[in-house]
Amino acid sequence: MHLYYRQVTPQEGRSDSQEKHWAWQPAESSNKMTAYLSAPQLKSQLPSPRKVTRGDIFPGVPKRTATALGDTDDGVLFTNSIAAEEHKKITSPQMRQMTLQSPPQHQAMGSLPQPWGDPLKHTVLDTAQLLRADDFYKTELERGLLPSWTEISTDEMALGDGQQVEGVFFQKACKPKTNIVFLKVHKSASSTVMNVLFRFGEMHNLTFAFPLRGGHQLFYPHHFLARFVQGFSAGKPPQFNILCHHMRFLRPEVQKVVPSTAVYFSILRNPVQLMESSFVYYKGTSAFSRARSLEEFLSQPYRFYNPTASDSHYARNLMTFDFGFNPDAEVTPKRVNLMLKAIEASFDLLLISEYFDESMVLLKETLCWDLDSVVSFPLNSRDSSTRSPLSSIIAEKIKAWNRLDWEIYTHFNRTFWERIERDIGRERMWREVRALRQRQAELARTCLQGTGSVGPKDIKDSSLRPLQYGSARILGYNLKQGLDEATEHMCRRLVTPELQYSTALYKKQFPPKPPQNTPQRPLQKPLQLAPSLQGMQQGKALRYRLEGTRH
Repeated sequence: MHLYYRQVTPQEGRSDSQEKHWAWQPAESSNKMTAYLSAPQLKSQLPSPRKVTRGDIFPGVPKRTATALGDTDDGVLFTNSIAAEEHKKITSPQMRQMTLQSPPQHQAMGSLPQPWGDPLKHTVLDTAQLLRADDFYKTELERGLLPSWTEISTDEMALGDGQQVEGVFFQKACKPKTNIVFLKVHKSASSTVMNVLFRFGEMHNLTFAFPLRGGHQLFYPHHFLARFVQGFSAGKPPQFNILCHHMRFLRPEVQKVVPSTAVYFSILRNPVQLMESSFVYYKGTSAFSRARSLEEFLSQPYRFYNPTASDSHYARNLMTFDFGFNPDAEVTPKRVNLMLKAIEASFDLLLISEYFDESMVLLKETLCWDLDSVVSFPLNSRDSSTRSPLSSIIAEKIKAWNRLDWEIYTHFNRTFWERIERDIGRERMWREVRALRQRQAELARTCLQGTGSVGPKDIKDSSLRPLQYGSARILGYNLKQGLDEATEHMCRRLVTPELQYSTALYKKQFPPKPPQNTPQRPLQKPLQLAPSLQGMQQGKALRYRLEGTRH
């Protein structure tokens, strides 16, 4: 913990100055706390303290500077040091004397304050010259210099007889999380989140739970089984760091693959926009292929929708299905409550795609990552020409048809903002989002040709062309020419589509075995299958590829 102090004019006319106020009390702002504590009591509120002599100094701060916290008559101070690298650019401010008095050592904890003894003088920074914690936070955050584990707050402390020290800068360290389960919900900006996980995993040499033989889905739409993962062994403890490919969630099986310390999270989307996107992207499915429009489908859904069809989940309560529940179940308060409780019990964090930047900030805080780790460009997004505006009547029909999804979304949209208020605060969130967007804009200027994404036909590098599926036109990016090797590597990772990136990481984690030198055999005529048998074999191969790679 790092502390900054600023002298504040003693409060005037405090009628309660002689009463028992030896405990934390809330100030006017919810972001601040005011303490009325004796120095020994104040010590107990500070984590991992150390005692230093009066001659101790802060690294990077002028030698005459000391803290304003008195402890005993012999002048022992109680403080933590300030990191020197955070104060490289602080110029030597003017100094002035400030008098603080220490309470007698025999005074009992919680007793009425008594007149203090001999004053203990310390030199402190002038108020006008001292860099305030909030200003430091704002400046360094916007420049992207604060690491992920930095948390800052500004507090006020009152020491004894109305004298206050204001501007306390707290910095807490945490360890970046490397064991992660991401439930990749369809059509919810999940491909962009997957890119974030791919980049972090590649940078830190983490292992991914890949589908068998390098597929791109974990045998979706079947419920997930641990044996769907390449390299999984039932006789070994969980050995994979990140599980993030498409699956239908089943926690007992997931727990066999990743360590018990894994962070579980997912991302949700408003079911209205989700279904509009699904209708375009999955137009070839049995439920949507015969409907000329989404309006026609919703007018008589059971004319097109068959719940027993193998691909019916794309047309109703898709999020409910991905979380492992029955999308056609009867909607009752009891069922909804049990479903929400089950999700809450399994997942540490639910993000909201409509607030993607806020979601990335919250993810950064939860995983203890830095800013660049969660910066991204939108991936697998479609051209606006394929988007259809929806009337309020259609929107209400979508909510009714996808009632279970709507219950999930509204519940976790509320808890999303409650968590922001509790863990970050709206003001700090606004500053973090601005810093994230500024960094994204900076990387776009560095990496991309033009102003952003382009249509599939305009993507010059075929390795950066995303899969085109259904009626949607999936956008991609062109990289600038002439980038140095390190910059080109960074930029390419930001814009590489999901399937290409997954394949590259799979080959890195499971390198293909080099061909063995075997004696050459005489050429033989290839075995000819009967036409019916040959077609059957080709059909099985095609079906297997679809089950393993369908996106």
